[in-house]
Amino acid sequence: MEYGAQSNGNAKTLGHGLKFLIYGRTGCIGGLLGQICEAQGIPFAYGSGRLENRESLRADIATVHPTHVFNAAGATGRPHVDWCEFNKIETIRNNVIGALNIADVCREMGLPLIFYSTGCMFDYDADHPMGSGIGFTENDRSNYSGSFFSKTKGMVEDLVKNYENVCILRVRMPLFSDLSHHRNFIKKIIGYERVVNIPNSMTVLDELLPISIEMAKRNLTGIWNFTNPGVLSHNEVLEMYRDYVDPNFMWKNFSLEEQAKVLAAPRCNNELDSTKLKLEFPEILPIKESVINLQLSNTDYLWQELYNKIGWPLYRKYGHAFEAFKIIVTDPDSVLNTLTSEVKKPGPDGQEVTEVVPAVTEEVKDALVKNIRRRMTPQPLKIRADVEMKCFQFDGVLHIKEAMRQAEAAGNDDCPVKIKLVAPPLYVLTTQTLDKEQGILTLNKAIAACTEAIEHHKGKLVVKEQPRAVSERDDKLLAEHMAKLRNDNEEVSGDEDSEEEEDTGMGEVDVENAGHGIME
Repeated sequence: MEYGAQSNGNAKTLGHGLKFLIYGRTGCIGGLLGQICEAQGIPFAYGSGRLENRESLRADIATVHPTHVFNAAGATGRPHVDWCEFNKIETIRNNVIGALNIADVCREMGLPLIFYSTGCMFDYDADHPMGSGIGFTENDRSNYSGSFFSKTKGMVEDLVKNYENVCILRVRMPLFSDLSHHRNFIKKIIGYERVVNIPNSMTVLDELLPISIEMAKRNLTGIWNFTNPGVLSHNEVLEMYRDYVDPNFMWKNFSLEEQAKVLAAPRCNNELDSTKLKLEFPEILPIKESVINLQLSNTDYLWQELYNKIGWPLYRKYGHAFEAFKIIVTDPDSVLNTLTSEVKKPGPDGQEVTEVVPAVTEEVKDALVKNIRRRMTPQPLKIRADVEMKCFQFDGVLHIKEAMRQAEAAGNDDCPVKIKLVAPPLYVLTTQTLDKEQGILTLNKAIAACTEAIEHHKGKLVVKEQPRAVSERDDKLLAEHMAKLRNDNEEVSGDEDSEEEEDTGMGEVDVENAGHGIME
């Protein structure tokens, strides 16, 4: 078995012949997975073995002969995670021993495993302050063990990540269209008398669970922050519930200190950086828009019915709804007008008859087309490469300027290239484009042109970071780094007396009007 590793857009979707073995039938994720498999026509079976019993896992696999295994089981506690504080042995058996067992057995039998874990292992800190937009990435290790549940999950992730056959999905505060389900975050907080009001990353299961099946088809592995981009506060969720579901709903807030008095264990709050997932699946909606569009309808139409009449039929016909969405952008009628449903009505003789009608009303159809077109509009990607460039010849700075001109000349109207000095000898080359591969190719050409020009004058260019797609977070970190270097440079004794040092500071480089030489 070959695994798709941690690719962004390079992994190929597997064809037919899939069969899934799912653990966690009684949980919300496991139950929804079964519904999605049925809608997509994927054969599946629920495991009957206990995760802590290796032999029962082997027996399930021998009986089902799956192509993929999904672990959506674990101890989260009812009604909430405080249960884990008083049932630690059972929590260890499920969340640690069981999770390690199934990962190990799947590896032993050559099977990929999709492991639905949690993002409740992180808490805002000095490096990831609340409201900064700087989220925890897949490379960050758990920094929170305030609850026993979070402690076991952080512990097991640190171990399971070593299994090359496992795809770990960090789910956070799951929301889904069934507002009556006790595991739905919305259902939970509307039942509380008082809530805190803190922004958090969240997972809209209606949107992301089908994507997890696509990840299985691509054999993707490694850790993934499985959340919609952005954050929502508790008040924002409740405001949408009031606006779209219950206009008479009211609630009260209280502080973390007041909350701690009624809980057996404190709760974490965090933002997870979903850049990696967004690059692999660009169609994912930001959290607020996903909650509005997929959960809290702006019509009186039942979204579960909408999924049954439109969502799942599109998956069956096109393999993935995303393929249908691409057609809807330019020709919505060719897709949506083919969808019908059957309704039963009294006939002329009083007998019940079945009538075939359009799947949705014109109002709902127009709303769908409008949202799909808005969301499917391509967004330019920023591609960046980091290089070090030096030239110690007499006119070194002039040679560097010429090399920079050659780099920028390698760009084109679709992929214009810019080069920026961070701090001698570090430079960054950037371009923005709708085509990721074209952007990377263009930057590689720019690096080659720059290298040829500087080496002609006995200079040297070393690529520190190859061209790759970067996020707003990466840009923010680069800007902060440049600002720090600028401040450090200004604080050096004697700066104010040296024009040469001032001319070799950080920031945008004016290729035409740069100052004196860059020397070490």
